Amino acid sequence: MDAVRSAAQKYLNLITGNPLAPSIRLQTLANVLDELQFATTKIPDGSPTFADDEPKLRHKEYVEKIRENFPELGFYPNVFLSGGLEQLVTVGDANDDAADIAKDLSAAMWYWEHFGEESALQHLRYHYKIHWGRHLIDLRSYLYALIYES
Repeated sequence: MDAVRSAAQKYLNLITGNPLAPSIRLQTLANVLDELQFATTKIPDGSPTFADDEPKLRHKEYVEKIRENFPELGFYPNVFLSGGLEQLVTVGDANDDAADIAKDLSAAMWYWEHFGEESALQHLRYHYKIHWGRHLIDLRSYLYALIYES
C-alpha cells in the first residue's frame, strides 16, 4: 500500500508546501486528489483502533495555507445526492474541504508512524467513508468546474 502513503504525502506536501505556478496549481491539485481517491478505494474494509493520544490537528492553519497556495478556491454550490431529487442547494467551501482532507491524512500519517501501516490504512479507509471522501468528491467536482468550465 505504498501508493496510498505516497498519495497522502503528495497531497500534504502540495497543501503545506510552497505555492505552485498559477498555470499548473489547480490541475496539480486535481491530479493528486484523483491519485489519492484511487489509492484509498483499494484499501480493504476493516475496523480501525483509536489512540487516546492522537494529536489534535489545526484546521485554521491548514485553511490559511490553502488560501495562500490556492487563492482561486472559494465557495461553490452543492447538493447532497443521497436525498433524492428534491434537494436544496447548499454552499460548499473548497478551503474547508481541502483542510478537512489534510487533517484526516495527517492523522493517518501519525498512525503510520506510531502504530504501523495496517492501523494507518484502516484509519484512512474509515475516515474516507465517513468524512473526507465526501470532501474530496465535492472539491474535485469544483476543481473540474474551475479548470474546464470557467
